[in-house]
Amino acid sequence: MGYSEGGLCASKLALQYPDEYTAAVSMSGDDHPDGDLLRPGTAAYNANSPLWLLQHRHAPPVALLLTGTLQDGSTAARPRR
Repeated sequence: MGYSEGGLCASKLALQYPDEYTAAVSMSGDDHPDGDLLRPGTAAYNANSPLWLLQHRHAPPVALLLTGTLQDGSTAARPRR
């Protein structure tokens, strides 16, 4: 379980190592890695992105609880009216 980048790590680890982790909780977790060494499109970025892992690999049998709030603009998109 983790918050923000910790949430990214929790979900990523469950997706990468389903034999070790069967569930993860991400509270307002980032949806992709950030930082100078992890540039979009690189192998390191992809290997650490839960979204990329779900889109490009077979989804493992893990339970994910992903939470967010509209007050956290970088986590939850506001609905269009």
